[in-house]
Amino acid sequence: LGASGDLALAALALARAGPQLDAREQDPRDDQLGRARHRAGERSAGARVVGAREAAAAALTEASGLERDASRRDAILRDLAALLLDLGRVDEARELHAQLARGGSVLARTELVRSLVAHGRCADAMHDFPDAERAASRDASASVGLVLLRARCEGELGDVAAARATLARGWPSALRSSRAPELLDAMVALARATDGLVPLSSELARLGPSAALHHGVVLEELGRDAEALAIFRAVLSRQSRDAETRQRVVLLLSRNGRMEEALDER
Repeated sequence: LGASGDLALAALALARAGPQLDAREQDPRDDQLGRARHRAGERSAGARVVGAREAAAAALTEASGLERDASRRDAILRDLAALLLDLGRVDEARELHAQLARGGSVLARTELVRSLVAHGRCADAMHDFPDAERAASRDASASVGLVLLRARCEGELGDVAAARATLARGWPSALRSSRAPELLDAMVALARATDGLVPLSSELARLGPSAALHHGVVLEELGRDAEALAIFRAVLSRQSRDAETRQRVVLLLSRNGRMEEALDER
């Protein structure tokens, strides 16, 4: 990894070790990187976890300035950005992600919101979703991923109506990618958690055949077995080898006492 890599690894170890680290165990070097690593150890010795993380952030900052290899430097900056989010230094993390995103892939340009959500900072992430969504506008799969994240945040922040609208807005992108089932799963999960299955059943009906299976599931949960059965059979007419849907048909028929029909479906 080289000296800066050693410093970066030492900094991450400091963040995890906290008060268990003893600075006397550090082995100072004669070169600049070695001295920086030793200072990082001294600053965190006997410190509380937050103090150790602050020291680790300083060491990572130092390592990023000394690292000449671009890919290793980016890796250090990502570790530093994550550590800054742990410390609540959101604006500084944003600046680092802006550096990482310049001229980068859609993944790099949307990394900030994903990291914010992963660190439990949905309120902060809401500020950054518009930029991320613009960056992903030509990538259907990435757009759906952001829709799912945003809806999750809106739900956690108590704005159920916004979460529903966000998921609905993601449908065109979901159809252009392979993520339509994933988006539909999220719609159903949100509706279950918020007593919204009745309006969702109407919305799924409007979405057409691609949403038919989920529409049938919702109708079945609402006790509208005849409608659900008709939809499941329509799905099977297009996908005769769909074992899961066929099993749903068998169970529905059995539950309604139509045993002979159920046996014919097996």
